[in-house]
Amino acid sequence: MHPVWHAALSTAAGLIYRRRRGRFPWLWWVAGTLVDLDHYAWYVFRTRRWHPAEAWILSRVALLRRHRDMPLHRWPVIGSVWLIGRLWPPLAEIAWGMVFHRLLDTFSRHWPRVRYWRRRRRYYRLWAVVAERAGYRCERCGATGVVLELHHRIPEAQGGRTHPANLMVLCRPCHDRAHGRPPRPR
Repeated sequence: MHPVWHAALSTAAGLIYRRRRGRFPWLWWVAGTLVDLDHYAWYVFRTRRWHPAEAWILSRVALLRRHRDMPLHRWPVIGSVWLIGRLWPPLAEIAWGMVFHRLLDTFSRHWPRVRYWRRRRRYYRLWAVVAERAGYRCERCGATGVVLELHHRIPEAQGGRTHPANLMVLCRPCHDRAHGRPPRPR
């Protein structure tokens, strides 16, 4: 997730939290910023270079894999800060900001997978509607018992919508011919 989104969401969460509890909302934002600095420290440690833009790109790639290389992203560290914060309340607020930041990182790591499965589910729902309407036959050659693929009657590039009225099912050879591609093996 981009640092601007982190800052905006942390600020919003801090303001909501302040409304409920009336405590240090700016500490959420400070904690999110400190945890983002951990990305930069990870980059400098790994590459021995001080380039901020490159650091952001490479640390995002690392976060897609794991958080264990970044100390401020580890749950035991966050829990320790929170426990020490029981003695000094502002430190507990920083720990809650760190928790929120870590949850945002986890969410942004899993969001592409969620989007993929939502698109895939939508595709299969459309396929089921269009294939049932066509009687599970290719709408060009009438073949049955073959893999059927969705095809836009009016291409999306020309303003066609992904709607059952604009979709048809074609077997692979017919779909390849419709797009001017060489035939794929069955």
